[in-house]
Amino acid sequence: MADARPGSAGGRRAGRENAPCDDRGQVESVGSVLLLGVVVVCLATFGAFYLAEGSGVGGDEGADTAVVVDASAERLSVAHNGGESIPVDAVGVLVRDGSGESSHAMNVSAVRGDGDGRFEGGESWRLEWTRSAGEEVTVLVVNDRSGSVLYRETVTVSAAGEPTNAARGDGGDGR
Repeated sequence: MADARPGSAGGRRAGRENAPCDDRGQVESVGSVLLLGVVVVCLATFGAFYLAEGSGVGGDEGADTAVVVDASAERLSVAHNGGESIPVDAVGVLVRDGSGESSHAMNVSAVRGDGDGRFEGGESWRLEWTRSAGEEVTVLVVNDRSGSVLYRETVTVSAAGEPTNAARGDGGDGR
C-alpha cells in the first residue's frame, strides 16, 4: 500500500519524483506583472492630467486668458475679459490683411487699467489706425514669451464708431 502523506513517495506527482509539491503555479509572476501594469497606468494618468492642466512642463502663462477684439475704421481694441493675467510686455498683437502682416507690442502706457504692468480682467489696449470699413483682418493676440496664441480670429472692420463685437456693446469708442 502506498503512503499518501505529503513528502512521501505516494504524495509526489508522477514524473517529478524528487520535486516538492508546489500547487501555486505562476501566481507570483502574474501578480508582479499586474502590479507593474497598475503602476504604469496610474503614472500615465497622472502625467496626462498634470500636463493638461498647464501646471506641468508644457504650461503656458496666460493660456486661460479670455480676450475680445473690436476693429473699427479708426482703431483696434483688445480687451481682457477674464482668466489669467499676463505681463503686458509679454503680449503681442499681430494683424494680417491682404497687404501683409504688422506686429504691435503692448506697453504699459497704452493699456487702460491700473498700470501695474499686467494685462488683466477689465483692462483694454488700443491701436489707432486707418482702415476701410468692410475690410477683413486676422488678429492674433500672442504670448511672446511662450509663443502661445491667446486669441485668433478674422474680423470685418466696421465703420467708425460701430462695434464689431455686439457683446461688448461699447459702440466702438471704448466707453
